[in-house]
Amino acid sequence: MLCLDEESSIKMASKFAGASGVLLAMQQHPQEPEVQASACGVLSSLAFSKEVQLFIVREGGVKAVTEAMVNHRFSDSVVFKACRALCNLSFEAGGVQRQIAEEGGISEIVRAMSSFMTSTQVLAEGSGALCNLAADNSENWRQIVK
Repeated sequence: MLCLDEESSIKMASKFAGASGVLLAMQQHPQEPEVQASACGVLSSLAFSKEVQLFIVREGGVKAVTEAMVNHRFSDSVVFKACRALCNLSFEAGGVQRQIAEEGGISEIVRAMSSFMTSTQVLAEGSGALCNLAADNSENWRQIVK
């Protein structure tokens, strides 16, 4: 039986490896909406760990998610899961909030919410993402309310 520290370390390492694999899949299959939607869903789940959240961002996760939104702007599944991923990636992470804004995340979230006005999933996740992006960040708040 593994000791608790070893077990925790293995779990954390598998999350980092999982995030790397997901980002690689997004990079290798940019025009496949099923891959992009699934990948955004996995990144969203992995982002609950602060260490993995920052790893995803450092490894290009924000760019990957916003590119998925641009490339699949008519796919409610991709847009919904991408908004959720940006919501979780931006939770209590000031530097990440700025990066998401700089990489076009705010404008993509707003565009998605405007395009899918009847999708409660997109509206809910988009609202959550915008809320997190505006938290303690007046620059993002100003960009959102424009």
